[in-house]
Amino acid sequence: MDTGDVRVGWQHWDELIGSVDSHKVAEAALVTFDALATVLQPVKVAARLALERRQAAWQPLADQIRAWIDAEQASRQSVQMFTALKAAVTWLQKVGGSIRNDKLAPVAAEATEIWNTLRQESNVDLGAIQLAGTGTNRRVDLKVNVDGVPGAALGVMSQGELHSLALALFLPRATMPESPFRFLVIDDPVQSMDPAKVYGLAKVLDQVAKHRQVIVFTHDDRLPAAVRHLQLDARIRIVSRLAQSQVTVTGDAHGDPARRYLDDAAAIVRDDDMADEVRRPVVCNLIRDALEYTCHERIRTRDFRAGLPIADTEAAISEAHGLRPTLGLTLLSDHRRAGKELNQPLERLHPAARRVVAFANRGAHGGSSGDLAGLVSDARAVVGRLSQP
Repeated sequence: MDTGDVRVGWQHWDELIGSVDSHKVAEAALVTFDALATVLQPVKVAARLALERRQAAWQPLADQIRAWIDAEQASRQSVQMFTALKAAVTWLQKVGGSIRNDKLAPVAAEATEIWNTLRQESNVDLGAIQLAGTGTNRRVDLKVNVDGVPGAALGVMSQGELHSLALALFLPRATMPESPFRFLVIDDPVQSMDPAKVYGLAKVLDQVAKHRQVIVFTHDDRLPAAVRHLQLDARIRIVSRLAQSQVTVTGDAHGDPARRYLDDAAAIVRDDDMADEVRRPVVCNLIRDALEYTCHERIRTRDFRAGLPIADTEAAISEAHGLRPTLGLTLLSDHRRAGKELNQPLERLHPAARRVVAFANRGAHGGSSGDLAGLVSDARAVVGRLSQP
């Protein structure tokens, strides 16, 4: 816009107020001021409109810049707070891990003690047991040494050792003082265990049973046998499922497999519906099973009391193939002495022993005849004498 009139009006005003003639100033001041105000009015309106146009164009950018500055200042504060929080979280995780491991320490110590009992002749030493990981990746770290060399448990341990290790970890956790349950029910814990570990398991369960009721289900007679050899305070029950899922429970006296074999043999003898050519081999095989089982029990008990390694005992039993070699190992401590020299120890054992052994061996292959009921009766007497130390 043209600002010539404004400049003229300002010049007149400057000249007036710069005059030394006070009368002139007094006379012309109001007129000069009004003239200046009049020419300034459109300039003021134009300036206001220009400012409004500039503000409309730049205000959104200014608001954005102001918001960015506020966010940047808040971000600086958040960085400082985040650094402090991150350090706090790291400290809490470290302290939390230490607290968890301190709480785990009694369980880990008991697990190690149980493992040392279960391991028997294993060359695997259980090291530190610690909780590790966070969130959904939490885990238990197990350190083991095999012949003094560190390794990972899953990579170096056999199935039986892993099963024993699982029991070593389970039992302390299940018997913590905080647990409201005063009993444990364990299903078939001797799977894949070698005989030495079965004895260790029997000792461990005996200790647990001092302050918990322990119920163990098993299809493997090695655990009941270990209980008998160690003379532990335990009750053995036989649970049988008959026709139409009828379940029967028999007492300790029926827990001896040799007696069960002979009871089955006697029942088959009384079965008139079974053909004799079938009955005889079955009865004789059952008598052989009863004799061999009783021999194995006597060998294990003898060697266990003598302090011999369980692995050596099991190896010797495995080498004795057949009834007479097994009797040789039982009566003469040598499975190779199964010939004529075994006859005299058999006669000293029981007058009917030689006849029962010969009859059972021949009959198992269908080559015997005679009184089966009398044979079973004599076998009971021989087994009873053989079970005595």
